[in-house]
Amino acid sequence: MACVVLAVDFGAYAYHWLMHRNRILWEFHKVHHSAPTLNAATIFRVHPVDIVLRTVAVGLVLGVVTGALRLCFGAEPLAANLASGFKLYAVLMAYLAVLNHSHVWLSLGPLEYLLNSPAMHAIHHSQEPRHFDRNFASLFSIWDVLFGSFYKTTRRPEPLALGVDGTDWSSVFFPRLVVLPFQNLLRGKRAPIETGAKLTATDATTRDRGTIHDKSTFARN
Repeated sequence: MACVVLAVDFGAYAYHWLMHRNRILWEFHKVHHSAPTLNAATIFRVHPVDIVLRTVAVGLVLGVVTGALRLCFGAEPLAANLASGFKLYAVLMAYLAVLNHSHVWLSLGPLEYLLNSPAMHAIHHSQEPRHFDRNFASLFSIWDVLFGSFYKTTRRPEPLALGVDGTDWSSVFFPRLVVLPFQNLLRGKRAPIETGAKLTATDATTRDRGTIHDKSTFARN
C-alpha cells in the first residue's frame, strides 16, 4: 500500500515539474496559477486538459510500479494493495489540497522536509523569481528535497505577489480561461515558462506582458 501511495505522489510531482518546463503544458497549467489569491476554491481552478494529462502521467508511473510489484508478490495481494493505496491517497489529498490552497500562512517547520504545507504551496504560486520552480510536491515534499526544488519556509509569512504573467486575471471568467490556451497555441503565442516576474515597462512592452495588479497577503497562523 505504501508503494502505491508513493508511486501516485511521485507521478503527480513528476508531471507537475514537467508542466513548468514544457511550453505547451504550461499553457494549460497556468490557468491554475492565474488565480490572484489562494483559497479553497483555487483547487478547482484547473484546466480540463491539465486534469486528463496529469491522470495519464500518474497512471504511467503507477503502471510501472504495479508491474514490478506483481512480479514480486503476485496478482491477488497486489489488487488489494492497489485499492487500499488509492483510497488512502484520495483521502489524504482531499483534505491536504484544500488546506494547501488556504489563504492562511502555515509552515510546518522541520516536518516540511517530509510533508507539503500551505506556506510551501504559497511559495510555489509566487511571482517572485527566487520562488520559481520550487515546491512542486502534492503530498510528500521528499521529492522536492531529492530533486533540488525544495524551498523551506518559516513561521514568519513572506510578502508574496500571486498570479501569473504579470496580468490581472481576477475578472476573467473560467470558461474564458478554458478556451484561451487553445487560442494561444493555435496562434503560436505561448506563455513564458516562468510562473511570473516583476518587469520593467520596457520588458512588458517587448515581451507583451502586463504588470502585476494583485499583491495578495497571508494571515499569520
